Amino acid sequence: MSGGEPCQQAPFVEALLHECQERGIATSVETTGYARWRDVERVCRYADLVLYDVKCMDSTKHKAFTGVPNMLILENLRNLAGAFADTPIVVRTPIVPGFNDMADDIEAIVHFLQGIATVRSYELLAYHRFGEPKYRQLNRRYPLRGETSPSEERMRELRAIADRVGEPADVPSDDPSPSTAEAGTDAGRSAA
Repeated sequence: MSGGEPCQQAPFVEALLHECQERGIATSVETTGYARWRDVERVCRYADLVLYDVKCMDSTKHKAFTGVPNMLILENLRNLAGAFADTPIVVRTPIVPGFNDMADDIEAIVHFLQGIATVRSYELLAYHRFGEPKYRQLNRRYPLRGETSPSEERMRELRAIADRVGEPADVPSDDPSPSTAEAGTDAGRSAA
């Protein structure tokens, strides 16, 4: 389940994932974690895998970029790990130049993740502009208009930083996920 944000439709997503599990269909949830804990819990209860965004550890910077602070997101990640100890979590960071593309940004995230046992891997995703046409169709201004993707070289540098600080970081370069790497969409901003 991906989004928008699945936690915004927790009863439906919970029922759908439960039915999938009943039928032997593997399930995964992609979330920003910006939701009430009870909704995160409902949505992830029947997930075999959780893909979870952590964009930035600095709450002030996070709020300036996404419109919301990150405390709830980080708290829900810790809660998720405690409530579903057998469910692997893949944490992903969409790298946006000028927002979270510095060494200290990645180091802070990796240090935080080291204390969460169910995190199986950490992926760095290059920002892309796949959502820009959606905004044009809705007659809305794209918040990151003109922003460019980080270079392959910069992504390699950030991966090396993450690897040096903690577990090896995965950096998918040929198949970015539009819903996660689109850090500038309304879902990325309002759902953080």
